Amino acid sequence: MTGERTRRLHRFEIDGRHFVIDPETCFCLECDEVSWAVFERYPDESFEETMHRLGDRFPRRDIEEVISEIEWLRAGGSLWPKTTLEALARRYESPPPGLSEVTIVLHPRENAPGLGPCHDDAPPVAARGRFRSLFGRTASDPPRSSAPAETMDADPEPLQDLVLLSGQLLLGRSGVARSLRLMLSLPAGADARERWRESKDVLNQLWKTAQLSEKTLTVGLVQHGDPASNPGNAAWQWSVETDAGPDTITMALDERPGRLSPERVAAWFESRESENDAIRGSVILQPVDPAFDGLVRHWRKTGFRRVILRDGSLTASLSPGTLQPYVQSARRNAEDYAADLLKGDLYLCEPFATWFRHIYNGEPVWRGDPAGTERLAVDAGGTIYPDEWFLGRDACRLGHIGFGRQRFQWDTQAACVFADLGVATTPACLTCWARGLCGGGVAFAHYQRTGSVNLPDNAWCDARRHVIEHVIAAFNTLSAAGIPFNDLHRALGRRKDHTPWRMMIRAARGALLVARPIREADAPMLTRWERWNPAACFTLMDSGVLLATCHDRENDALHPRPWLMELALIRPGNDRPIGLLRLMPHRLPATLWALLYLRNPADYAHSGTRRGLRDLLDATLRDRAVRGILVPVGPWDEGLAACLEAIGFTRLGALREALFLHGGYHDVAVFALNSGRMAPGQP
Repeated sequence: MTGERTRRLHRFEIDGRHFVIDPETCFCLECDEVSWAVFERYPDESFEETMHRLGDRFPRRDIEEVISEIEWLRAGGSLWPKTTLEALARRYESPPPGLSEVTIVLHPRENAPGLGPCHDDAPPVAARGRFRSLFGRTASDPPRSSAPAETMDADPEPLQDLVLLSGQLLLGRSGVARSLRLMLSLPAGADARERWRESKDVLNQLWKTAQLSEKTLTVGLVQHGDPASNPGNAAWQWSVETDAGPDTITMALDERPGRLSPERVAAWFESRESENDAIRGSVILQPVDPAFDGLVRHWRKTGFRRVILRDGSLTASLSPGTLQPYVQSARRNAEDYAADLLKGDLYLCEPFATWFRHIYNGEPVWRGDPAGTERLAVDAGGTIYPDEWFLGRDACRLGHIGFGRQRFQWDTQAACVFADLGVATTPACLTCWARGLCGGGVAFAHYQRTGSVNLPDNAWCDARRHVIEHVIAAFNTLSAAGIPFNDLHRALGRRKDHTPWRMMIRAARGALLVARPIREADAPMLTRWERWNPAACFTLMDSGVLLATCHDRENDALHPRPWLMELALIRPGNDRPIGLLRLMPHRLPATLWALLYLRNPADYAHSGTRRGLRDLLDATLRDRAVRGILVPVGPWDEGLAACLEAIGFTRLGALREALFLHGGYHDVAVFALNSGRMAPGQP
């Protein structure tokens, strides 16, 4: 039904800019005046009704172009996707992949992360028995020999048993999950090196066991920073992790600075990562005040390349009157992050980067909080909680890892409550336009505000939706500039090359066309090409024809833009360029613009050149993990159009008057190639 389709689109305005998002696909776009007016009622009303309604306000040609683009998006599944009942059932009824993360929290109960007012009436339970030694002993503590017999053990290393059982819990309940994380969380002032050495042998054993199970186990440390050195209005933690085995962190900790100031920790991470790309360091921020403007940028300036903003504990305790300052602060931090990316300062800031990636890939998330199913926390006494924020909430205990013969005591009823979290089981979420990005919210925030982990608070949800709207606005700004969101994540992962789009397309043996990055020596030649070239390769820009200078070209070669990959096309054995291939992200998810130009138009008809282009574009589809490539073709590029059709491209349509050249506006044809549609055989 068309009425149902229209209701699933969300239209909103921010600072005079208009946006539309489809909750089912997370596809969003920024609208001009024509498309904004069309989306108001389309497709509830017919084409003729739309023309009648808007014909007095806009030219008929503009309305037709907008509707054709909307129908193109609809045909591709970006808007109003057709979803079967079977697909819905698979989406909502499929079980979680399994436990993927366990954090061992070695904090005293009163200093555990996330503690605050709670709904539990039960008093906190202190760590007992052998695990009390993790926090040291006081004069009032009884001697070890007087501890209850059931808590005594002959093992002189209590931490090793805690880590071993927690790791066994992780491996045993991981199910089909392939990437696992086991983290130690330490309070400020704890000796991280000592704790890591105590647990290193056990961690090595668990790491090798995971390899035998064909799983990847990431191990690491999380430690609270010095409360006296908190730049910005937030408590901070630093984390270091690796999937290359515990010995990697052991060597890094041996060179850790003694004074844990933010700047020294960031410098330490940078030096370690430059030597071993398997090490990943992050700073985790928990705002303590709803006004935290400039927090992300402040911490970025200290040197961290991964900034994780965890505001769940803050929003859980805010009154409805203080939620609006929080929304504005979250907005400004998202805008700061987007502005830094536009300036070429590439770093990872969560949760904004993950939201960007979900929108870019068109991958809605139907369960946003993994607490209690994919993520667990174990305190020093062996009690299992949904995550760190729930520590001390006795009503939310999920069990105990146990010792001796009584291993892994599990509260099945409590676990089922968390297993039912998500959009499908929350009625308020089913009708919320932000469900695909929020995924049902944060269980801890729901619990703190309503007393139930699956009952959202209306004020909290309104604030969440406003934050997501500002994130969508920031995404569209970045998307228009061509920021590659997937590559941003990959670049800051296990990789020494931090330039996202630095990629060489390796031609197959015997290919007749090879691509390489442009060099400073290419600048004069490319400048001459661009000054007289009528082809679309240099014209599909928002401002029209791209007029380059030699100086610009030299800068492009010396300082390439991370979201733009420009390659010179050469013959094997001859380094002189015969053409140019420019790749950059399209606003459509998982889609690339490929701007193609050959200096000699006769080359477009050469069979060897066509085979070479086909191999290069096929490698681009494969290596970039994209679904499609779009190539613009100018009105004078008949040879390019024939070449594209010969290697499997289809003519998608035309961009009306997209090219201003020779004193007039011209249409630019668009050719499309989808994954798996390369023409077989000889061109």
